[in-house]
Amino acid sequence: MATNVCTVRPIGIMTEDFELSYDLIRLLKLRGLPFKSQDLRDPVPGDVGVVITGKGEAGRVDHPRVVESYDDRDMAIAEALQLLSGKDSFKTLVVGIDPGEKRIGFALVADGTVLEAKQLSTVGEVEEALDQAVNHFPVRSLIVRVGHGAPTVRNRIANAALGLGLRVEIADETSTTRKVDLPDVEAAITIAGIPGVVIDAALRVSPSNGELRHIKNRSRERSGGAITISTPLARRVALGELTLEEAVAIMKGDDDMMGDAGPV
Repeated sequence: MATNVCTVRPIGIMTEDFELSYDLIRLLKLRGLPFKSQDLRDPVPGDVGVVITGKGEAGRVDHPRVVESYDDRDMAIAEALQLLSGKDSFKTLVVGIDPGEKRIGFALVADGTVLEAKQLSTVGEVEEALDQAVNHFPVRSLIVRVGHGAPTVRNRIANAALGLGLRVEIADETSTTRKVDLPDVEAAITIAGIPGVVIDAALRVSPSNGELRHIKNRSRERSGGAITISTPLARRVALGELTLEEAVAIMKGDDDMMGDAGPV
């Protein structure tokens, strides 16, 4: 599947919300999308194909295609790209996911065009993003393609997608990572274009010893070398029952309860 991350006509940014404007400019630059930032009081440039504005500002923009951005900047850009495509619905929406223990790459590719590409931190965030994609973009076919790396995270994501009633494939992500600022996002875009093995039943989630060691090492890094969580806590983090921060806090609480009874 060929992917296109550019548009012929630029996206207009017109808002009095400075934080929104800053975020949109950063995201559009990151993705290489053309844009023009204008004051709300100015006329919309003739070559602008769609305008993104803030909550309650759409009525102040004289343009037939306007997207009001709320909390999710990425989704606003995705909706703008859909309007630029001139389609009310897409034939196929493919979600490419690069699983990782620290970061998860997530990309929405609709009929060959990248609508959204971002980093996520947890499987819960992935599930929310999938649910949002299903509700926002009418499509005839939706496929979730998950890279084969990071088995525990991969299987949890696959099971979450199956739970939403989606078609799930495991794709071979060998050599997908590239030397860019956000390699996991770039890998997710690539994974979206790699047909994989269809999964039709829940996968077993069983963290390996190596994964548990990695989580314990991360807990030591996160706490500045002060704390290394236990293997049982690391297992709960791997299974999504606890966040790493929660596990560190629990371990710290165990240490505190020792009081003055610790080694002397």
